[in-house]
Amino acid sequence: MAEQILHNPPIHDIFTFILCLGQITGAFPLRFVENVEACSVKFRWMHYKTFYSIFHIFLLIMMTFFCACGAQMAYISWTFRHIVRTLFYATSLWGAISLFVVVKKWPELVDKWIELDKSMAHNYGFPKNMNKRAKIMALITTIYATGQILIFVLYNVENTRKLARAQNVPFGHSIYFKTVFAQVFNAIPYSLILGLLCQFVFFLSIWRFAYSDLFISLISSFLSIRLQQITERVKFAAKKRRTIAFWREIREDYDRVCVLCKEADDAMSNIIFVTYTTNLVLLLVYLRNCTIIEGLVQLIQHF
Repeated sequence: MAEQILHNPPIHDIFTFILCLGQITGAFPLRFVENVEACSVKFRWMHYKTFYSIFHIFLLIMMTFFCACGAQMAYISWTFRHIVRTLFYATSLWGAISLFVVVKKWPELVDKWIELDKSMAHNYGFPKNMNKRAKIMALITTIYATGQILIFVLYNVENTRKLARAQNVPFGHSIYFKTVFAQVFNAIPYSLILGLLCQFVFFLSIWRFAYSDLFISLISSFLSIRLQQITERVKFAAKKRRTIAFWREIREDYDRVCVLCKEADDAMSNIIFVTYTTNLVLLLVYLRNCTIIEGLVQLIQHF
């Protein structure tokens, strides 16, 4: 068991990898400490990562405002696309705020997780291939999010080209951004910087949705593997006669993992709810798009 711990990366390194991925989307503005014996992560208000997270939340507030009020400001009637865009940015804003609110809980949670690993190191060791599993799941999520972004971009480019040909105007960044982010540029004058900023917010929102799913999956996987280790030890011990001290130790290990599950659930409950709600909304949108017969907008097939 001792060799296994030395050759496997500590949970601190895996958490660093996961949280660094989240900081790309403005989530978890934490400062990392290399010394595992000390507090592994710290939160500071006066830090560029915190400013980046707040800036992204501000951009999402503006995008949600324009989606919700842009139609009224431009005297345009509401459409299904307006509703979908508003829900998209509203849920993204909700998720960004939820990730930012719980960020203060994570330094303490990571420290308790490291203590749990140390207490279980002698009898269980570090879970095998956890670092490899985390990187594979992150790679799959990255490919998925990148593919989704490319599909959206290609779809928007093709639609904008068709619109440009129909209006007999040249295709360029102006007509592209005005078409894709009509809810913004129907209300305010167009500029290339604002168009790029809107595109940036849209890309990060998709990344945040994918990252939230990845984060929940990885944390759940870590906890389930620890419980599985205890189960396997109990099955092995049941074949032999054991002392009361042994079963007390098993019970204490199980209690420690359950307490950590409870604390992780308290920290992640809002994130889980936002992710579930977002996925449900997207599924309903996809279902609506798949069940409308072309040419008859109001006719929907009910299965």
